[in-house]
Amino acid sequence: MNKTDYEKNHRTCRALRTMLADDLYMPQPPNEYSRLLSSLLQQLHSIQGAYRKNKTNIPFKTLSVKQMAVVDKALTKYNKWLTKDSTDADFMSNKKQQMKKLKSLLSLTESYYKNPMQLGSEKNLIWSMIKQLEKRNK
Repeated sequence: MNKTDYEKNHRTCRALRTMLADDLYMPQPPNEYSRLLSSLLQQLHSIQGAYRKNKTNIPFKTLSVKQMAVVDKALTKYNKWLTKDSTDADFMSNKKQQMKKLKSLLSLTESYYKNPMQLGSEKNLIWSMIKQLEKRNK
């Protein structure tokens, strides 16, 4: 491994960590695909650590071509998912309409329920939906 491969792997590791940490994109609890990507990330980290430790051009056991193809495909899908909303004109208008509906629903629930226990659970549900919409603004 040389320095350019090290830097490429470093960028790949950073992008993969970002993708795996995104709660909106990756399912919780993790499925088999996210576990696969996590194990590939661990392998990349171990390769990077071995290179940093030795700083030589000794050929390290690296990821196979198929494994790197899986990582590259996952990163391209994630980048498309991140940018699809900024290119979609309908997304912003739909988001505004949904926020408006949720805010009106919030005011309706306050006037409808007299029992404070029911009001608390309804309010929490609506606020969680609003937070989800606010997160998705990329």
